[in-house]
Amino acid sequence: MKSKVSEKMKVIELRKQGLSYKEILEIVPVAKSSLSGWLTNLDLTDEQISALKKRAVDGRTLGVFNAVISNRNRRIAREASIFKIAKIEFEKFKDDPFFVLGVSLYWAEGTKKFSEFQFINSDPQMIKIMVRWIKEYMGFSKESLKIRLFIHQPYADEKCEEFWSDILGIPSNTFYKTIYKQTPHNVKKNPKYKGCLRIGIGKIENLRKVLAWQRLLCDYYSVS
Repeated sequence: MKSKVSEKMKVIELRKQGLSYKEILEIVPVAKSSLSGWLTNLDLTDEQISALKKRAVDGRTLGVFNAVISNRNRRIAREASIFKIAKIEFEKFKDDPFFVLGVSLYWAEGTKKFSEFQFINSDPQMIKIMVRWIKEYMGFSKESLKIRLFIHQPYADEKCEEFWSDILGIPSNTFYKTIYKQTPHNVKKNPKYKGCLRIGIGKIENLRKVLAWQRLLCDYYSVS
């Protein structure tokens, strides 16, 4: 059985070759929802777009193609708007050490490929720093965050949710359901281990803003 990762890579490759959704599904039989999710934010070159248009031979297919291009153009416009705002905010905060610290921590430990801001770590102090950073520079209170604990199965009886609840001052009953990671070992090797806590903010716009700050930070220090 093919893995989801290999299917996704094949789908992206076929799309870049100019195949329509229908043609891709004939080669890689996955759910239409998966196909749409994998390709929604895919950037295509002008040549790839031209190849897609040439394959849109009938009115219905051409209509779908035009809708895809329209959505792409709207997304590009949204991203340009987000980057413009991010640049203004970066100029305001670029010499603030705490701002730079948060951007750097997300650069190192935050997710980049999902559709929302997600930061995960096992260090309570680092988590507390990011929660404060999110409030100060992104305007989200700790109560509005999406919080989920990931922990190895042998520690399931230790109520580590309560540990993190005390650390952040947030009721554990507001956390998302804990994910228990399977392990071949049933021995608790680290008595101080309390799992990894993930903090998230909904909407892809928030992720794009932080990624823009990362790019601007590189430019500011002439890293790129």
